Formats: sequence, structure tokens, C-alpha cells
Amino acid sequence: MLFVGCWDRQVRALEYETGVVDRAWLAANSAIRTMHIHEDWLFTGSLETQIRAFNLTTGACKSYEGHESGVNCMATHFVCDAEGNIKNTWLLSGSDDSSIIIWDMAKCKRLEKL
Repeated sequence: MLFVGCWDRQVRALEYETGVVDRAWLAANSAIRTMHIHEDWLFTGSLETQIRAFNLTTGACKSYEGHESGVNCMATHFVCDAEGNIKNTWLLSGSDDSSIIIWDMAKCKRLEKL
């Protein structure tokens, strides 16, 4: 499956080999600028200040609010203990407001704004 974020605010899921649209949904109130996939979640960043996350299995949606301008980029970071076991997963996001926010991915909670 290939996911495409568009200026028309929609995300389209395309069959990779055929290019046929499997599904599409309205994912933002403004043009989508960036997307990030982690496990079953698709994150979208747009010209608006929030990040929206869509569970690709259940259809659940959640949002992360804290930027003051559009979201440009996102990445995942794993927090591990001394033995290398994953303790937490963070979402990092960068914005036109010149900030980077570290989010607790599971709780949709802002941990720090840099």
C-alpha cells in the first residue's frame, strides 16, 4: 500500500502495483505537507498547527496540538532502557514556528518544546 497526502487535504491509499485508489479520507483542514507511518498509525502534518494520527486498522483518529504554525516534518524515536528494551516511543515534529516538539506517542502528550 502506498499513501499519498495531497493539497486537497485528503490521504489516498493506493495499491502499489496497480495504482488503484483503495480508500481515501479527509485528513486535514489544509494542504498536507508531511506524513509519517509508525506501526498501524499514519500521521499527517499540514499547513494547520495540529498533527492528526489515523489508525490504519481500526480507523481511530487522534490529534496532537502544540505548534503555532504549519507542520513540516515528523520522525519516530525509541526510548530504551539499559538492556535495550523499548520503554517508550516518541514522535518528533518540526514546524514553521521554528520549534521541534517531542510527543509521547501513546498519550498524545507534549513532553517538550525546543
